[in-house]
Amino acid sequence: MVSLCSRFPSQFLRHMVLATLMASVTATSQAIELSGSAIDFSQVSFAGTSASNTGQVSFDFDGLALPSSGYINVFTETEGWVVQNMPVFNAAGTGGFGRSISSLFDFAGTGSRAEINAYVDFSYSVVTGFDVGASPAPGAASEASTDAPGGSAVRIGAFRSYGITRRDARIGGAPAVPAVVAPPKATPLNFLGTGPTQIYLQPGHGYSIEQDVNQCAPASVANSLEYLHRRYGVEFNDEHVAGIGEDGDAIGVNGGSRVATLDLWMDREKGKAPPKWSSVLDGKLHYLAGQDVKDLNLKYQGNPGDIAEGDFTAHGLTMKSHGKAPTVEFITEQVRLGEDVELAFSYAGGSHMVTLFGAGQIDGKSWLGFYHDHIQGAEGGITAKDGGIVFSWLDVDKDGVVRLSNYHNAKLELVVVESIPEPETWALMVAGLGLVGWLGRRAQGRPDARRFRSS
Repeated sequence: MVSLCSRFPSQFLRHMVLATLMASVTATSQAIELSGSAIDFSQVSFAGTSASNTGQVSFDFDGLALPSSGYINVFTETEGWVVQNMPVFNAAGTGGFGRSISSLFDFAGTGSRAEINAYVDFSYSVVTGFDVGASPAPGAASEASTDAPGGSAVRIGAFRSYGITRRDARIGGAPAVPAVVAPPKATPLNFLGTGPTQIYLQPGHGYSIEQDVNQCAPASVANSLEYLHRRYGVEFNDEHVAGIGEDGDAIGVNGGSRVATLDLWMDREKGKAPPKWSSVLDGKLHYLAGQDVKDLNLKYQGNPGDIAEGDFTAHGLTMKSHGKAPTVEFITEQVRLGEDVELAFSYAGGSHMVTLFGAGQIDGKSWLGFYHDHIQGAEGGITAKDGGIVFSWLDVDKDGVVRLSNYHNAKLELVVVESIPEPETWALMVAGLGLVGWLGRRAQGRPDARRFRSS
């Protein structure tokens, strides 16, 4: 039996908001060059195939010893601006996630790479472009200049050489022929430094489990339910440990592996293709009904495959439908409210499902943070270096289709959400890099560098 109200935190904590700010930057800011082993470049190899055109860079924020929250940018000599204004989550209470993260990019050319020349920096404000010597660098925003209206352009003095590690990846696809996924979009975003910035992080994440091949749907649900447990005190009658249903790791609904039980209820066959879309929803409701969880708010958005339009009812529980296709607004709002969010997406050759821990906007551009197992069926895959903790921009095409532009340009297919009643502002919300300590330090140190207004 899951206890909700008895473990419900105080009214003060339920409505906790550390900061709600909008940033308007009126002057340029210093860029601090970064280097060292806390920055890791790699080339992705899909399930033992030859090296792909997909590159990855990961960051250990603690290892970088950054002075505050801000943005990280990476400009390479051959690819251009490959990491654009990725927010640094230097906030207390974010747990293991937000302290390290990775992002994918498109390698120039083909074949294996041994090293890459890159410039990496940290800035307090949005970077609008890069200059190499006297000329604007390829990929820099056309508005980039030292007096950009709401941000700053960065002049690169010299590139540093970084070694490239080859790292395996295996995500959803046919088990016999793992998906070899296309690299992310190479087109850079255009930053002006004048758009809204909102950073929403959910404390309580950081407990990702390793997955079997094509076990992403059961595992993403297991991970997100662990968030409900650690954030809100919801009790479940099993353990958040790795397991496979067909191997007998699900011992009824008491004491076994949560992901193994979800395996069984979603009809995922070991070593086979992922479960049907409708089986994902049905299996989750089957699991929750077995846990006697009947007062969660359950909802979903998207109707891929065999999921019919309208509310989805099974095992005495109902998920409320919020539309036929995922939208940026719905996803961001659920993260902002502190709700438990799983996201499924597709690409040529397969599909995948992950758990979200953050969302928002940077200079008016929408982004997501998620975690998963990037090397299903093998050891590892859940750290940032292995590609298990990910930052990606979102792109919306003319038909309203939402894609993960930094993650194989994957199409968003399904959003599944659940929460305790009235979660409201449980998310750790940091808007405009609005950490209280950072604001105080900046106000004392450089009072004329920024103006802030409440949102």
